[in-house]
Amino acid sequence: MSGGSFDYVCFAVDSGEIFSRIGDLYRIEEYLRENEKHDAADEVLIYIKDLQTIERRFLALGRRMYDILQATEWWASGDWDEEGFDRTWKEFVYGEDLPDVSE
Repeated sequence: MSGGSFDYVCFAVDSGEIFSRIGDLYRIEEYLRENEKHDAADEVLIYIKDLQTIERRFLALGRRMYDILQATEWWASGDWDEEGFDRTWKEFVYGEDLPDVSE
């Protein structure tokens, strides 16, 4: 075979696709170990662990940003007014639900 043994995972390193290719990376790490290339396998394993850490942090940040992104979408589309966005932003900054003082 002239390449592609690991579904060309090498081309995924420059894109977000790499996070869905962890299984292929583990296959490469295993292949390297089977062929006595332990130093290279160790580097691949470090890369896998780093990617997993980055992915967890990325997802946590996404969950944290969700309310701001949603509030911006709704404000921009006219579903919310600026006050709704500002309330969400204050909750984000201060980390708590603020009492409703509009009544």
